[in-house]
Amino acid sequence: MRWSELVGLRRAKVDLNRGKVRVTEQLIRLEAGEWLRKEPKTAAGVCSITISRETATILAEHLERFTVPGLDSLLFPNRAGNPLISSSFWQHYFKPALDSVGLACRFHDFRHTSVALAVAEGAHPKVIQVRMGHSSINVTLDRYGHLFPELDEAIAVGFGERMAEVRRLRHAG
Repeated sequence: MRWSELVGLRRAKVDLNRGKVRVTEQLIRLEAGEWLRKEPKTAAGVCSITISRETATILAEHLERFTVPGLDSLLFPNRAGNPLISSSFWQHYFKPALDSVGLACRFHDFRHTSVALAVAEGAHPKVIQVRMGHSSINVTLDRYGHLFPELDEAIAVGFGERMAEVRRLRHAG
């Protein structure tokens, strides 16, 4: 999910029993310090994301510890129950966590990492497009197509296996 989608995510949009997170809106901080709730970046951004049982367990623990009760409350509020401000989150939580494990990256890099992990798991590009809320498969392939080079090798292996099978059948009969 994008930062603005996570910041605006409400408890009602998370179904831990079914392992689903429904993305329907984002929360944008305006220059005046006010918050604007609006639709996701693209129409395709309105989607349902399946989460693992492990992620659901972690979210359940988070809900018990950090959120204000009520379906309309934010899933990831600050200590006062208000939306997270990115600069504050970066300074007080994200940067110290990165430093503690010797990493240097932006928060958005985790979005890219999730795509790389999905590709490594063999996810189809169309599924990745829907999950990421990209407006088209072209956006996904233009941005992440370089992660799919082994697919060309898989095609060659598959063709070779079929040709070898035909040759065996031809020589056997």
